[in-house]
Amino acid sequence: MEDSKKISTPRVSNSVAYLECQLHAYFEAGDHYIITGKIIHAEADSRYFKNMWEDEPPLLFHFGSDIYGIIKRL
Repeated sequence: MEDSKKISTPRVSNSVAYLECQLHAYFEAGDHYIITGKIIHAEADSRYFKNMWEDEPPLLFHFGSDIYGIIKRL
């Protein structure tokens, strides 16, 4: 973890991109919540984003609980 640029919440170190957001609203939706926010700051590593998404590095996704996976095109 490392300090964010515009907000007090830390961000994940070595991310290829990240958004810093301010809470706008949250809504109860059954057994979960829908959270909306205003983007305060955005940053992306230019090695992976050159005006569009580069398909080079697989990204790790968190699906919930202890389930992770890599998504890629077949």
